[in-house]
Order: sequence, then structure tokens, then C-alpha cells
Amino acid sequence: MVPAYELERARQTGRWMRDAHKDRNSVPLYAMGEDGLALRRAWLAGYDERDEQIRRKRG
Repeated sequence: MVPAYELERARQTGRWMRDAHKDRNSVPLYAMGEDGLALRRAWLAGYDERDEQIRRKRG
């Protein structure tokens, strides 16, 4: 089980990577198994969240 602070850190990192114009496919691999999957999902959620904010500002 991944601690909540690590999930939030991964989510924030996803936001920062979107701000840095990195590709969505550049998601880190973190660890294998369920813990790694949870971290990747959090990273992608942060990336998508920030992407949506940027799109709303433009649109």
C-alpha cells in the first residue's frame, strides 16, 4: 500500500511535468506491481488535471 503523501507527490510531479511541456507518455515507471501502478495513475491524474486547467484558460 502506497502512503497518501507519496501519491500526492506523484500527482504534483505530474502537474509539474505538464507545465514543463513533457509528453504524457513520459510517465515514470516507479516500481513494478500494484504500488507502481498506483503511483503511475496518480502521476497521470496530476498531468491530466493540469492539462485540463491549461485548456480551460486557452478556450
